[in-house]
Amino acid sequence: MNCTSVSHCSGCSGCALLCPSDIVKVEENADGFLRPIVDETRCTDCGRCLACESASGSLYKTGGLGVFSAASNDEGTTAACSSGGGAYELARLLLGRGCVVHGAVYNPESACVKHVAARTEDGLTPMRGSKYLQSRALDAMREGASDPDAAFFGTPCQVAAIRRACEASVTKPPVLVDLICHGVPSMLLWRKHLSYLRRKHKLRGDLTVNFRDKAKGWHDFSLVVSDGRRTYRKTHWDDLFFRFFLRDLCLDPGCHACPYRAESAADVRAGDFWGKRFRDNERGVTLLAANTERGLALLRDLSETCALSPEDPPHLPPPPKDGLPVPGKRAMTMELLRTDTPLEQIHHRILGHAPAFTSLKHKVLKLVPKAVRRALK
Repeated sequence: MNCTSVSHCSGCSGCALLCPSDIVKVEENADGFLRPIVDETRCTDCGRCLACESASGSLYKTGGLGVFSAASNDEGTTAACSSGGGAYELARLLLGRGCVVHGAVYNPESACVKHVAARTEDGLTPMRGSKYLQSRALDAMREGASDPDAAFFGTPCQVAAIRRACEASVTKPPVLVDLICHGVPSMLLWRKHLSYLRRKHKLRGDLTVNFRDKAKGWHDFSLVVSDGRRTYRKTHWDDLFFRFFLRDLCLDPGCHACPYRAESAADVRAGDFWGKRFRDNERGVTLLAANTERGLALLRDLSETCALSPEDPPHLPPPPKDGLPVPGKRAMTMELLRTDTPLEQIHHRILGHAPAFTSLKHKVLKLVPKAVRRALK
């Protein structure tokens, strides 16, 4: 028995990282999710790859040693990052200490996300901002797991896989930073969305993508896609990709049973500081949670480049749910994504009303004074 039989695979590549025979590849399956492929002729059934099925290895309570709000002191950095630039400033701090920083970058040519290594600040720049796609991270995970002086920024399952591999080999792990993760959508959705943009909005060639443009504010972020001549810009209320993604209609099945929502294998967890505490802030604020002493020491050193404040429990966002319910229309959504049906037609069949309806309702609510909205809540 090997990792191809696991019931809750998340595509993290941990099985390939653990395999002592290097016979596991991670490739996209017919549903648009990364999955392991094993060379059965060389498999020894040692079972090491099966460790990725459970949340084994060291796990820490998220923010067990402290939670901080953070915003970069540099306004340009805050504007370019998805939240407050806290994770980017942490990466800069690590880079300045000689760490090779591994992080996710969107590639316009392949229209995919891949982890790469940054050794200069110019290399960090493409890592800024969220990328709501599953990253090809195996090579970077291997490099990070073999270098205790490196740093790896990734999803909770990727980070847990690295710590698990390091503990199995009794080696010191790199600095590990996991990013609060909603889940990863099928690449079938993203490709259909790009096809929609080329067909309906006349975009051509390789497309640059910003998944979290804040020109209209941190809370009303937009997806911006450009070919250098034309630019598509829609808020997450209006955009078809986000309307499927944020409703969990085509997430990786493993994301629905993610064991890393309240616990983490990382030294630091980073994400948006959503919730009442900063509901009137439109520049963006990062939540940084210290899970280990190593992580806490790093966050304390961020005070020179960030407005960093310790936060009390009453100010924290609501705790994460133990699991994400599987929507009733997920199976139908995935079935339609596997066909040639255009995305806008799938949207009509699955969600009914046009995006403009939700957008109009949100815009009307925005006209209500903030004090009145708070009272209504």
